Amino acid sequence: MIKSENIKDKTKDEIMIENLRDIKEIFDKHNIKFWLDWGTLLGAIRDGKIMEYDDDIDIGMMKDDFKKIYSILPEINKKGFFIDTSLIFIPKFCFLRWDYGIDIWPYSKLGKNTFSTHGSAPLKSRIARVLRFIYNLFMHQKTNTNLVISSNKFELIIAFFIKCVFSIFPYKLKKSFAEMSQKILMKNYIRLVKVIVPKYYFERFRNFEFYNITFNVPFNADGYLKYKYGEDWKTPRRKWDWVKEDKSVRH
Repeated sequence: MIKSENIKDKTKDEIMIENLRDIKEIFDKHNIKFWLDWGTLLGAIRDGKIMEYDDDIDIGMMKDDFKKIYSILPEINKKGFFIDTSLIFIPKFCFLRWDYGIDIWPYSKLGKNTFSTHGSAPLKSRIARVLRFIYNLFMHQKTNTNLVISSNKFELIIAFFIKCVFSIFPYKLKKSFAEMSQKILMKNYIRLVKVIVPKYYFERFRNFEFYNITFNVPFNADGYLKYKYGEDWKTPRRKWDWVKEDKSVRH
């Protein structure tokens, strides 16, 4: 685990992979099977690394494995992860450490030939962005020791300002602000979607070396990525609206 005093010396990729390595060790210990998914899989297969503009890790698993996570949440928390189970991330978990998260996508059967999972995303509006930022800032900082890591200068300035203003307040008060932001988001600014994947993409998996760690990936990863991201999936794109452009998303 990366120590707090060394965090500034680490790159984004180093932090994200350290987070993933620690979660993998826990999951392997408890026989929780998972695979690289979404943008993490895309970066691994296409680029051999985390995509430059990706700021979280995505992993998929079947519903039965997902259920096992509930019994090991204290162990994950002891590793320094904030465990976000809020409605904003229905129905997945988000394990967050040093402001880089690992999103868990649980899949279940949908009919005979498909698997499905659900996701949510804030609508494109300044209010939604501010509310989500307030939620993240307060809920992801259980103490006053961590300042949000962000490449966005505006967010860094706001984070610093809010941290200074609210540094004297107890965590419970900060949490109440976060919960208020969450309620407003869920009522007015959150879009819920269903993700549908043909069954055959998740019937077989293979080993794949990623940052010298062996992970599972769909056996036909190229076909799966083509299904999700289209014919030009091998062409990097900095701007991507997964709710509108991912071919597996249904509204």
